[in-house]
Amino acid sequence: MHPLFGICFVVFHFLLPCTSAITDEQSLIDFRKSITLDPLNSLANWVPTVHFCNWTGVTCNSARNRVQLLELADMQLEGLKALYLSINHLQGSIPRNLTSCKELQELNLAANQLTGTIPPELSMLTNLRVLKLGSNNLSGNIPPSLGNLSHLEVLYMEDLELEGHIPQELGKLSDLTSFLLFENHRLTGPIPSSISNCSGLIELGLYSNSLTGSIPLELGKLSRLTVLYLWDNQLKGTIPATIANCTQLSELDLELNHLSGEVPLVLSRLSKLQALSLSSNQLVSGS
Repeated sequence: MHPLFGICFVVFHFLLPCTSAITDEQSLIDFRKSITLDPLNSLANWVPTVHFCNWTGVTCNSARNRVQLLELADMQLEGLKALYLSINHLQGSIPRNLTSCKELQELNLAANQLTGTIPPELSMLTNLRVLKLGSNNLSGNIPPSLGNLSHLEVLYMEDLELEGHIPQELGKLSDLTSFLLFENHRLTGPIPSSISNCSGLIELGLYSNSLTGSIPLELGKLSRLTVLYLWDNQLKGTIPATIANCTQLSELDLELNHLSGEVPLVLSRLSKLQALSLSSNQLVSGS
């Protein structure tokens, strides 16, 4: 089996109640175009003269002629570096053998009905740049091993059922530009100060969790940050004056926490700020 196309033996079950069979066929055609090498000529019958339900590796629901299963094992296929399966009705757990997709750069499984935990083995996808898992029924802890995805630029794990703490190891994601981890109401513990090591961060959304502790002073090191959403948590302490060092900030939302003390006057230096939300805290009146 060729390591460049490990998805060839990953099995997904599709339940697509809305789109038409024509869309199924076109999706398979687009998938075929992404294959750059088919040394065994395994997909030779993926042609218009053959019904797509009879194409090699394709299994359809017999009652509705809808694609239900795609299995392309041991075909030595090459080329596919992105897997987009978002906004479907995929069920079950994330296949752990996705780790054989050594060249995979983008993995989007968002907005499905996936259950189980986030496999720590995903950290073996060392070329991954985009990982989107949000809007599923995934539970359990965030694997610290995700911090080994050294090329990761986008990490979305919003609207899940995650619990435990945010691992300090995520601070090793030096290429990260967008990190969304919101609406995980059982996610507790502090915001890791190590997040400040993700110096390329532009967007940080950690709202609607149950995070505690104070806002790390180190967030002021994120000089490229334009959006910081920490609202609807259980954060305490004062607003760090160091946030004024995030000179690119255009949106800052800290409402619905337990923040206290005065609003730092130095926040007036944020000349690009367009939206500031501090309501529903315990801040000093008039500050």
